[in-house]
Amino acid sequence: MEIEKAYQNRVKEGDSERNKFAIASLVISIISLIFSLIMIPQIIGLIFAILGMKSEKKGISIAGLIISIIAILLGVIAIISLSMFSGILSDTQIRADERGAVEIQSAIVQYIEDSGDIELKFGENQSPTVKKVISNLQDVTIVNGQEFGPYLESSEESEFELMHPDHKGWEIFVNETNATVEVKPSELGDMVLIQ
Repeated sequence: MEIEKAYQNRVKEGDSERNKFAIASLVISIISLIFSLIMIPQIIGLIFAILGMKSEKKGISIAGLIISIIAILLGVIAIISLSMFSGILSDTQIRADERGAVEIQSAIVQYIEDSGDIELKFGENQSPTVKKVISNLQDVTIVNGQEFGPYLESSEESEFELMHPDHKGWEIFVNETNATVEVKPSELGDMVLIQ
């Protein structure tokens, strides 16, 4: 008889420990719904729910288990969504920079056709820089007594700033031999090359 009472007391002590796991799994899993991107609470809630399954409060453990699984799924969906969004954002930034390059390139080609200034000096004796080229294309420029431009819209909001974080400047290549111009975003920084 005493052995049986001792066994029942021991079982009750084990159940109270398991009851704690059941309650903890429910609380942690509810908290994990709020912090879906941090997977640690979901996993802890899942473990506690499994440990609490043999308790008197099996229903609470099942609720904790279900909520933990839902929170894990939401976390995975959120992580996938964020990675897809960052990829879309990066592609959009690259395309915006490429459109800016095309716009600058078209303006340079038009300026060279109008003025004959293939060295992009804009009536000055200094070597051209990207900032000077873009600035001169946005203003009226006087070369050999004639006015040219503007070829680019001047805007305080966007001075042809690059959008993609890997792009550090513009590369402007002018081939004097066949009179071609190429402008593209650069990972190395601003550069004007006239050959």
